[in-house]
Amino acid sequence: KSFASAAGLLQRIASDVKTPGFCRQLVLLVHRSSIQWFRQSWHRAIFLGVISGSSVVLAVLDTFVVKEAQWQVDPFLNLHTTLALLSSVFCLHVFSTDRPVFWRERESGLSVAAFYVSKVFANTFDLLLQCFLLAAVYYMIRQPQVSFDVYFPPFLLVSFASAGLGYAISTIFPPRHGPFITAITIFVGCGLLGHPLRVETMSDGGLLETIMDVLSVTRWSVSLYFNSYLETVDTTQFEGTQAMEAIHRIEEIYATPKLVSQILLGMRAEIFFLTAIGIFWHIVGFLRLAYSNRNRHRRAAVWKQRMYRVRSAMGRAGTRVWGEQRQEELEEGVRRFKQILA
Repeated sequence: KSFASAAGLLQRIASDVKTPGFCRQLVLLVHRSSIQWFRQSWHRAIFLGVISGSSVVLAVLDTFVVKEAQWQVDPFLNLHTTLALLSSVFCLHVFSTDRPVFWRERESGLSVAAFYVSKVFANTFDLLLQCFLLAAVYYMIRQPQVSFDVYFPPFLLVSFASAGLGYAISTIFPPRHGPFITAITIFVGCGLLGHPLRVETMSDGGLLETIMDVLSVTRWSVSLYFNSYLETVDTTQFEGTQAMEAIHRIEEIYATPKLVSQILLGMRAEIFFLTAIGIFWHIVGFLRLAYSNRNRHRRAAVWKQRMYRVRSAMGRAGTRVWGEQRQEELEEGVRRFKQILA
């Protein structure tokens, strides 16, 4: 047989090979991800150090420098925004690194769903550790009036939602742009849209409130903490003071959202929206990972593969032409500079 016919026979045999199912691949990929997790101790230690330092700085400022009152929500807005930013940035490395390796494995029959679940599962331990460390250090220094089981759940939901955003950004955008896009997104979605003044302004029961409810994580996390604070702490101690007036104003902002009811599908609106935001971004990250670089996939349509080759060839040709043209411009500039000196 000719070489072409033999190559075609090998390709048909390779295409007929039955790959392992989802469950079997998931077990193997979880084992591989756990090994990689143990090898990233230095990377993990850096983030834990940054998180601990951020928590200490925020707690010292709120307790001893600014002396914020226990009922104020601004300290927890800053704390949740910090957690969202650090969690999102930490999740960028999960799918942004080793993309060519993933594409090569996918061409060999790798289950994208099993790969995604294994990576998210291994990274969840880091997220839980970081979330607990940030919350616990702040709690020990700040000493809020609520118990830890009331204080901690909003942190878990913020970490879950922001991790999904980090996964989505890491699969959609190039790795070098990920930190910048994440910082801008968290700053706008958490720091700006989640501020009580903007929540009060945008709660019009229309389009603005819909945008805020869908995009802002801290709009719901701060509301969850403050409403739990009102249910746990006796606020009659503030009767007849300016603090009580401020508490009533904040309660009007967070206690009764105008667009949705307080209970959705048997759960609080804050828990429902934070969970839905996290699930949505996790799904977006998975779909983008599953359909990334499909034109180069060997199972893609023939015309897509050819279009990918044509674009690649045109890109290489354009680079060569631009390089030669740029070289001529530099040489011309050098000649003019020598003439000026002469």
